[in-house]
Amino acid sequence: MKKKISISDSELKLIVVLVVMVCLATAYFFGFNKGMNNAKEIEEECVAIQSEIDSLQVMINNRVNTEKETEAYKTRMKEVIEKYPVDIPEEKALYLLQKIQNETDIEVLSLSYLGSNMKVNNGNGIAGYYDEVAIVLKADYVSYKAFMSYVSSYPDRMNIDNSNISYDTETGDISGSATIRMYYLTGTGKEYEEIPDFEIENGVSNIFGGEAITKTTLE
Repeated sequence: MKKKISISDSELKLIVVLVVMVCLATAYFFGFNKGMNNAKEIEEECVAIQSEIDSLQVMINNRVNTEKETEAYKTRMKEVIEKYPVDIPEEKALYLLQKIQNETDIEVLSLSYLGSNMKVNNGNGIAGYYDEVAIVLKADYVSYKAFMSYVSSYPDRMNIDNSNISYDTETGDISGSATIRMYYLTGTGKEYEEIPDFEIENGVSNIFGGEAITKTTLE
C-alpha cells in the first residue's frame, strides 16, 4: 500500500514561488538573449546606414563644389569670350589701325595686311585666330608711348608681335616698323559687329617721300 505524501500549505506556497521564479528566470534569459541579438542587428544596420549617409554627404559636397567650379568656369569663359571679336576681316583690321593712329598721333608711313592665321582650336567648335598688320611708323616719344599703351590695353585683344625701332637724337623722333596682331574667336555664338564707315588713304605718305593722293570710303 502506497504511502500518501502530505504537503502543507506553506510548502505548497513555496513550491509555487519557486516555479514562478524559474519561469521568470527562463523568460528573462531567453528574452534577454533575443533582445541582445536584436540590438546587435540594429546596431549593425545603424552603422551601415551611417556609412551610406556619409557617402551621400561626400557626394553632395562634391556636387556643390563641382557646381561652384562649373559656374566659375562658365563665368571665366564668358569674360574671356567678351574680350575677343568673332572676326577681323581686312577692312576691320584697317579700321582698327586707323583708330590706333588717330588716338595716339603716330604717323603710319606704310602698311601691309599680312592675313589671318589660326592660333588654337579646342575641338569643340571654338577656334582662335589672329590677323597681322605690318606698319612703318614715325612718332615722337610721347606718341610712341601712347601707341604702345593703346594697343596693349585695347578692349579687343591685340598686341605688338615684334618691332624694329630707332631713335633720332637730333629730332627726337622715333621711326621704324612694327607688326600688330589682332586676335579673334569663332564659334562662340557672338554676332559680328559691323564697323562704321571710314576713310582710308590710298598712297599714304611714305618714307620715300610720296604723298597721299586719294581717299577711299570703306562701307
